[in-house]
Amino acid sequence: MPLDENLQNLDSTLDNFTNNLTYIGLKPEFSDLLTNDIASSHAYFGVFVLFVFSFIAFNYTLKIQRFISRKLATKSRDKLKLAPYECGPTPLKQPTKIPHQFFIIALLFVLFDIEVVFMIPWAVVYKEALGNGFGVLLFIEMISFIILLVIGLVYAWKKGALQWHTSSQSSQPFKWNPQNQQTSISSSIKEATQGGNL
Repeated sequence: MPLDENLQNLDSTLDNFTNNLTYIGLKPEFSDLLTNDIASSHAYFGVFVLFVFSFIAFNYTLKIQRFISRKLATKSRDKLKLAPYECGPTPLKQPTKIPHQFFIIALLFVLFDIEVVFMIPWAVVYKEALGNGFGVLLFIEMISFIILLVIGLVYAWKKGALQWHTSSQSSQPFKWNPQNQQTSISSSIKEATQGGNL
């Protein structure tokens, strides 16, 4: 039996099925779903194909780039190349960690910024809610929200999260001495040339 005859038989069977369902008000159009091709029946099929193609092309582009860079790149393992600061001025002192107070202040800023974002729509709808009889409920909800945030702020304050502690080392001003920098650069170059790496 050829494929066209099978499709015609299936189409007639589905037509009979849908005609039997008309008395209850249901008439699904199965025949339209089966006879249409996939690209025209689903709106996002083209987007899906483009996404898959882009994903494959991106991965193969990365693999080709990695292969070419491994074959063409020079492998230099001297002291200056392995240093954390390959170029620019040589650091004169050890880097220090960023004080955690910066992060706490940033988190508190985000917290209270989001509070304002929640309060603006509340203020817009509050007057209308007063007329509908929901004003008291909305007011209680906003007060409980603000009280919850104030409790968190008081807790952070009592724990000392808002205190800015400075150590004696970080409070001293940094004194730049160009003579020290010149000697450290020249010593780095001297070490690299003695090892035969330059």
